[in-house]
Amino acid sequence: ALSAHLLREIVAQVVTELGESPELVVVTHPASYGPYKLEILGDAVRLADVGRARFVTEPEAAAVHYSAGERLIPGALLAVYDLGGGTLDVALLRVTDGGFEIVGAPEGMNHFGGVDLDEAVLAHVWTTLGERVDDLDRNDPDTIAALAVLRAACREAKEGLSSDTDAVIPVMLPGIHTQIRLTRGEFEAMIRPRIEETLTVLRRVIASSGS
Repeated sequence: ALSAHLLREIVAQVVTELGESPELVVVTHPASYGPYKLEILGDAVRLADVGRARFVTEPEAAAVHYSAGERLIPGALLAVYDLGGGTLDVALLRVTDGGFEIVGAPEGMNHFGGVDLDEAVLAHVWTTLGERVDDLDRNDPDTIAALAVLRAACREAKEGLSSDTDAVIPVMLPGIHTQIRLTRGEFEAMIRPRIEETLTVLRRVIASSGS
């Protein structure tokens, strides 16, 4: 019901901006979805009552977006590695005259994404602070608010390290006011084992295609 409400509101916003209803609503989903999950998603779309709808896997949608700026020759293979906020989706697609087709067996990791990289940065902060965090009252409203700000700062530091060689994380907890520096090398070392897991998934997907 929540998914249906969200979809209905998105379509309503599009209608407001474009001034007309869409002829077709494209709903994307992980390539690993089986019949059961697709049936539930279909129920949500019907409940939303947004008109004619078509399902497309997220890797296919990513490939369509990529092809808008790149010239792709029919028969070429395209690997899609989609590391989202909370999940990973990997698929291999072949370019066809009419679009794309999935090759081999798509895979994913349902419990790994960008939020886990945020947690790795936060863990680095806790380790650096050491015993100073032992006396924090995690139920205190001020502490809860400060922790939310700290988590946001960790996420910003992670994103900043995509282009910068280091980042400074401000820590403004009750009784603890300091800054913690994190280098790109330190961050990469922290996340390398989990990223290697995702590359293993990518290799399996490519191997499953026989290519």
